[in-house]
Amino acid sequence: MKQAISILLLTAVSFIANFSVFLYSYRILAFPHLHEAQRMENAPIIFSVVLAGFLGCAIVTAILARKLCSNKKRETV
Repeated sequence: MKQAISILLLTAVSFIANFSVFLYSYRILAFPHLHEAQRMENAPIIFSVVLAGFLGCAIVTAILARKLCSNKKRETV
């Protein structure tokens, strides 16, 4: 149970960090230079890149969490 909570907490923190970086970057890079029509035109490309990035980060986070939890189990045995 404790392991599941720690993995969920790590996943939530990772998601919040990724989403915050995305919002900050998008605000800095896109809003000053794009008109509304251009933003709507580029939305599918931006979405696909961001979704792939979130997926990659989620996979890396899951692998790290799994290794962290498996190392803790080995130390306690």
